[in-house]
Amino acid sequence: MIFYLDNGHGRHQAGKRSLPFLYEDREVVFEEWRFNRNVVAGIIALNNASPAPLDIVHVSPQPEDLGQWLGGRVAVANSDMIRRQVPVGEALFISVHANSVGLRWDDPSGFEAWHCKGSSLSEYYAGVFANNLPGELGLRNRGVKASSDMYVLVNTHMPAVLLELGFYSNLAEVKRLYSHDFQQQAAGRIYATMRYLDEMAGKAPV
Repeated sequence: MIFYLDNGHGRHQAGKRSLPFLYEDREVVFEEWRFNRNVVAGIIALNNASPAPLDIVHVSPQPEDLGQWLGGRVAVANSDMIRRQVPVGEALFISVHANSVGLRWDDPSGFEAWHCKGSSLSEYYAGVFANNLPGELGLRNRGVKASSDMYVLVNTHMPAVLLELGFYSNLAEVKRLYSHDFQQQAAGRIYATMRYLDEMAGKAPV
């Protein structure tokens, strides 16, 4: 199975950051692009260290990749899939994110797994992540959700999921998301789930 791995957003995208907060006695700001990138880097490091690495294509490797924004990231995955003639059921696009209700502190918290509305295979994969990640990461499970307008979900040629790994607009949760330990733990759980899906390739419902 081929995995197309995307760390959502880029360094200069407006609005994708928290209000300032205190972390270990210093004032910091959570930047979503950095969190997403750190988690994906952790996944890739685990794969590089594996004696049997998965087939992973990193579609958003540069921090300044706003030229690669959404269309560019999707195009990398779609072009690679066509070039290698990968069957639809043997590829998965995974976009790693953190969530927010806006530039304010608020109560919503927890994990969400998004898929393209009407794609039963994407919904299945989103369900696998929803079953495997939140409990292990100590996050509330907000479940599987469908979208008809998230670009990376509706424009990929392969099934796609978007993982929201907690809310950085929640003051308690953002302190966990900011920590290196949580980011590495999230990378480990996502990678373990990817390995499971690779082992189950061809057995998913279509």
